[in-house]
Parts: sequence; C-alpha cells; structure tokens
Amino acid sequence: MPENFLRTRRLSAPGLPRTSGHHPYGPSPDGKRWHWGEDPAKRLIRLVGLCARPVGHRAMYDQLGEMASAIESWDALPHIAERHGMAPLVYHHLREAGIDIPTCVNRTLKSAYLTHRFANRQRMAALEEIAAVYRQAGIEMLALKGAALANTVYLVSALRCMCDLDLMVADQQADEARERLKSIGFDIHEEVDVQPRPLSHHYPPAMRQRNGVGVMVELHHHLYSISKLIPTVTLDRLRPDAISFDLGNTRIDTLGPEQMLWHTYIHAVGRLQLVEQFRLIHVAD
Repeated sequence: MPENFLRTRRLSAPGLPRTSGHHPYGPSPDGKRWHWGEDPAKRLIRLVGLCARPVGHRAMYDQLGEMASAIESWDALPHIAERHGMAPLVYHHLREAGIDIPTCVNRTLKSAYLTHRFANRQRMAALEEIAAVYRQAGIEMLALKGAALANTVYLVSALRCMCDLDLMVADQQADEARERLKSIGFDIHEEVDVQPRPLSHHYPPAMRQRNGVGVMVELHHHLYSISKLIPTVTLDRLRPDAISFDLGNTRIDTLGPEQMLWHTYIHAVGRLQLVEQFRLIHVAD
C-alpha cells in the first residue's frame, strides 16, 4: 500500500480537528518521522488508543494514569471515544484503573456505555432467535464481525460497539434464510440494494424494532466483496475451521481464529478506502 495513502488516512483520524486549513500534526518536513504537534486533542486520542484492547492489565492502567495526569481538558473525550466506537471500553478501562475524571464527562461516558449495553442485549436476543429459527429450518449460519467478537474477544458484549448483526449462510440457502428473517418480523427493502447481487457479498439489510432499538441484520452469502483482488470465500470453505461460542442457551458458530483475524483486518483496511477514517475499535478487535 503506498506510503502517501497511509499518511492521508492518518491525517483523517476522527476526533482530531483541523485548524487554519491544515492539521496541527503530521509528517515532519523531512518526511522521516511522525509527530503530533501541540494540539491538546492528541493526548485524548492517545488515551483512547491505549484503551483499545478488550482486557486491561496493571501496567496498562499505570500508563493510563500517567496519561490522565497530563490531560488539562476532558471535554472532548466522549465525542472522540464515540467516533472511534470506543466509548464503552474507555469508560470501562478508566473505571478499572481508578482514574478520576470530571463528573460531567464520566456521566456522559457512563450513559454511552449503558446505551450500548441495552442495544447489544436486544441484538443478542435477536441473534439467539435467528439461530434457533435457522437451526429448525436446517440452515447453517456463522456469526461475523461484532456479533462474534463481542462474545469471544471481549469480557462482556456491552464493551463492543455494534450497529448491526453480520451473519453468513451458504449461498444456496441465502434466499430461504431471508424468508425466515421475514417470518420473525424483519423488514427487507429491496430498493436499498444498489449493487447487482453477483458482485455483492451480502443482501440488503433487514430491520426490525424491539424495545425501542432498531436491530439490523446483514446476511452474507460470501465473506468478502467479490472482486479480482480477494478470492471468493463461501461458508463451505470456512466450515472446517469454524469455532463456537455460547449465547444464553444457544450455541453459535463463527469463523476460526485465523479467518476471523483476516476478516477483521480486511474490514478495517476497507473502511480506510471507503470512508477515509480509521477507527480504534478495529485495533481493539
């Protein structure tokens, strides 16, 4: 990947403001090193970056305390953490480290944590229901991305921000899988699909409301977008290495460790190309 591509994306990291038409941080004039400049937001984003791990430890919390002692203003922390999908993790790690932060900032982070926890409970309840319906119909399913990571990598699913459930089924069972989603209250809007299906790796999203939370499902029939750069990966190829996790009384299958790592990495790099932002939640994953 070209070096100037990476630099461009670094400059687009969410949460770091632009001033006078340029960033107050970036490559040094000789282009050989990276520096953060004097912008105050650098300390907050570095603190969020340190929190980008599912499980903390004593050395990390000591370093977090040192960083916190140098922060003069905490006001932008909730915004930066949320932009990076990190608000629950930041709240968790600051609390575990015993770091005192301004009450209003702590209240905002706690509110974000509780909001994500409630929303994820609705998503996990939907995942259990979908898994049961698919099992009864003989449809194989793999949980992908946040749905799997929240239950395998993180201490509790509330710590992993999510916006949808990504599920994978065999290509030949994809149409039936969609119909089963409709049978349990999901709406599917065909006009959302702007790509011809032969080139797309998932269907248009299915949506339903439960307890005030919109639960969205993306049903994949291939693991990656179909292109000449990445070989087609279907459920048949992934099945031998699949692992499982328990969700309530339900056993859910997901990618094996190597495929999960590759999928997480490629998804993160893909976001760099599409939206020109790298989110620290991908580092935590």
